[in-house]
Amino acid sequence: MDVIATLAALQGCARREQLLETGVTWDQIEAARRSGDVLRRHRGVYALPNAPQDVVTARVFRAQVGCVSAARHWGIRELPFLAAQATPHLIVPRNRSLARPGLRGHWEATVHHSDSYKPRQLWTPLLGALDQMADCVAPLDQLIAIDGALYDRKIRPEDMGLFVCGTERRREWLRARASALSGSLLETITGAVLDVAGFPAQAQREISRVGRTDFVLEDGTVVEADGFDPHGTRKAFREDRRRGRELQLQGRGLLRYAFEDVVWSPLNMILDVARQVGRDPRPDFRARWREITSPTGFRTANPSGREFTSFP
Repeated sequence: MDVIATLAALQGCARREQLLETGVTWDQIEAARRSGDVLRRHRGVYALPNAPQDVVTARVFRAQVGCVSAARHWGIRELPFLAAQATPHLIVPRNRSLARPGLRGHWEATVHHSDSYKPRQLWTPLLGALDQMADCVAPLDQLIAIDGALYDRKIRPEDMGLFVCGTERRREWLRARASALSGSLLETITGAVLDVAGFPAQAQREISRVGRTDFVLEDGTVVEADGFDPHGTRKAFREDRRRGRELQLQGRGLLRYAFEDVVWSPLNMILDVARQVGRDPRPDFRARWREITSPTGFRTANPSGREFTSFP
């Protein structure tokens, strides 16, 4: 057996026993290592020089790749938005102990203990990976990934009924908010902002002579959240102005937000909408926003407390 081809078939990295099971001999492994075609990445772990880091770390830990790392592998968009996900996310059996000091040296990973671990499966299936995010990312980050999977038709809304991670409150919120209509993380965040503030809005509504809009508020105001790239051409610039004029001629308000507004200043958006529709947001909207943006969100009782002072 060709050790290079065998490693390639095993995603670029394997443990020694996996290689021996395929018929590769110890002499072949050592010859490939001496020539530099194969690297010994850890005790009993051999890899091609270009092997993905997630795969190498999973082999070192005798684990599956899961959660955010597996979702990235399956092509879920918008994942770079998730913070603090530099280390591979791995799935190990619930009864596995990682306490032996020095066993894996400098190797770092975010480890999930789970009953779903399958020793012969390297990548957690997409639906399981999305579910596992409940253990380590904020509800809103998880929703962004789920919306991306729904929009790309990689999962169906009913598939979310199979989720088991996190609390029931969190799963209920995800089922209520997830939408296959959300075309970007900006739309997902904007919808969540309006929801926590208590401002009902119709998503992806078609308006005559305007076309599809991101959100339409209760008073008819249109809220648009746009990144630069899709609107950076002269043609797109002209079309945006035409749409804006048409909305004005129809007597509709228009609130437009850029990436930085939505991602870094979402609570300012709430104050803008409150001024536009002429009523206060929910008094507890800041507590509700903290809950969906905290990794521990929906693990405690419902947030409460009157924290909002009426806008001037």
